[in-house]
Amino acid sequence: VLAACVDSKQELDELREQMGICREYITAAVLETTRRDQFKDDPTRNVELAAYLTHCNLQPLHLLISLRSAMSSAVKLKNYNTAASFARRLLELNPKAEHKEQALKVLKVCDQNKSNAVELQYDERNPFVVCTATFKPIYRGQPMSRCGFCSAPYDPSCKGKLCTVCQVAEVGFKGTGLTNARQQRSKQQVQSDIGDFDD
Repeated sequence: VLAACVDSKQELDELREQMGICREYITAAVLETTRRDQFKDDPTRNVELAAYLTHCNLQPLHLLISLRSAMSSAVKLKNYNTAASFARRLLELNPKAEHKEQALKVLKVCDQNKSNAVELQYDERNPFVVCTATFKPIYRGQPMSRCGFCSAPYDPSCKGKLCTVCQVAEVGFKGTGLTNARQQRSKQQVQSDIGDFDD
């Protein structure tokens, strides 16, 4: 959305919320297509991207799908501790019986094999966002750049590149993002009217 007409601050807030949802879903789609297309023959990187996808802010049904995929990929890699974590998160979503049964089976296998065969660039306990250019986590407290329009997070090395999420703005560019032009005009008009009384 490059331009939109809204009549109130509430509508502007709703529009910003929708943009945030779109950003999360585009990030999830990019992660999933990259995982399937570029890393199908690299099981470690495949599991990392599947893990990152489970941290996108998605609707519960879509989160459940990403958790099932990540859980299965982690089991195939013999990263049982990681798979168990995905299974527990899946169970917290109160899934339907068949998905619950699958998660419980995975947990049973994982409880018998409490280990990870491969070290991943993934720490589920440390909050992070995913850079949609490098597909690597940016953990809380690390330096980060953002898109000037949609606020997608990026590694600082991506500064100056076109945002891969909205494909509108430059990463690291300080833009205004989405503003309410009517509200801006009203403020300017009030200031102008006040200025008229100063003469």
